[in-house]
Amino acid sequence: MAQELRTVLLKHDAPAGIHYDWMLEPPGTGLQRLWTCRVYWPVAQWPTKGTWEVEVIAPHRRDFLDYQGPLTHGRGTVSRIESGLYTPLTWLDDRLELDLAFSCWSHHIHLEQINGARWHAAINNC
Repeated sequence: MAQELRTVLLKHDAPAGIHYDWMLEPPGTGLQRLWTCRVYWPVAQWPTKGTWEVEVIAPHRRDFLDYQGPLTHGRGTVSRIESGLYTPLTWLDDRLELDLAFSCWSHHIHLEQINGARWHAAINNC
């Protein structure tokens, strides 16, 4: 049976403005930090967009799968917008394939590195 892992989308109300941090629990031992990217739309809009860019940022602590509230050093606050489960189909340094299920929808997601921290995300309806 394929491994189901946790994912979360947090709304980050930061001093520079609002964005969303999407975090994926990486496959493996459960000890690694979360694969994290910055997204500028809530998950309810992803199927309508079909494709979009994300910015991969530093991996975050696993606490963020459950944490909501203020961040240290004046970095704002985070609140959970959505959480769900996903099955990793491909997990490479420059490409991810996921079967992703949030409460509002389920889709096959393809993420591929464009250049550095810039990645392309696309929904494939299977």
